[in-house]
Amino acid sequence: MKRHGASFAGVLTLAACLALAPAAGAADEFPGGFLWGTATAGFQTEAGKGHNADPLSDWYVWTHDPGNIADGTVSGDLPEDGPGHWLRFRRDLDLVAEELNNNAFRFSIEWSRIFPRSTEGIEVGAELDERELERLDDLADQGAVRHYRKVLAAAAKRGVTPFVTLHHWTLPTWLHDPFATREALAGRGINQPLPELEAGGWLQPETVDEFEKYAAYLGWKLGDRADYWNTLNEPLVQVTFGYVNIPGFFGAYWPPGAFSFTGAIAALLNLERANGAAYDALKRFDQGDADGDGSASLAGPVMNMIAFTPINPSSPADQEATE
Repeated sequence: MKRHGASFAGVLTLAACLALAPAAGAADEFPGGFLWGTATAGFQTEAGKGHNADPLSDWYVWTHDPGNIADGTVSGDLPEDGPGHWLRFRRDLDLVAEELNNNAFRFSIEWSRIFPRSTEGIEVGAELDERELERLDDLADQGAVRHYRKVLAAAAKRGVTPFVTLHHWTLPTWLHDPFATREALAGRGINQPLPELEAGGWLQPETVDEFEKYAAYLGWKLGDRADYWNTLNEPLVQVTFGYVNIPGFFGAYWPPGAFSFTGAIAALLNLERANGAAYDALKRFDQGDADGDGSASLAGPVMNMIAFTPINPSSPADQEATE
């Protein structure tokens, strides 16, 4: 897959530190407990050789759409031709530990694999309890749950600390129909109120509730294997490429490929709320202690930092656009 001329399936190097580190220098200056790792994303890496693609994510339908392929919105490279991490995760973890000499590995769980159908109707917030988690367990794909447990166990066997990302940009199609969303926003003013949407993804506050349940369930099911959780991966990237697309000039590569400042603000606020809801859910339901040190799990987003500045500092219009 390609995104804006860059490799969409690129692997990022991650250095995560659990304590304040001194200035970078010789390797022996890094404190004990410093984690060097590699980060991947589920949709970008799991499928391969025609197998194990997940047709129930919004990115799957987006990359397979003939119209998107024809107009260059996507490259036509398909996820099922990817590196095949779903089947090769043990080999990949060998590379992490032995070839890269990493002691940490960040990967993402695909929401649509865990819950291929809607979890609407199950309680959230204070009403979300173990009885509701058992209801979620009935809806979950237990094969997918077992698979991700195997990934976590394989990491532990190799002395690699796993970091689990809950959301690396993909949504289940029962939450997000990118084409209906794009069509609903097309032709509307960029500052107009949002239309009624049935599967609008992060434009809808209901997605926050669903994300809270998803996070609570994974903490409950996988907390004995994972102590480090990333709630969201680079939410500002998702907002920008999803909702600040200028036809014929910039973007439209990411679902839903819309141009709506109202949509961008709504998505950002809902992602912010989702981060807080997932954090609370993980702290409440992850009772495991994967590394046995008696400490609670840590959770937080992965952020990218962008500074916006006016092209012409003396231009009031550029200053207003920057704000």
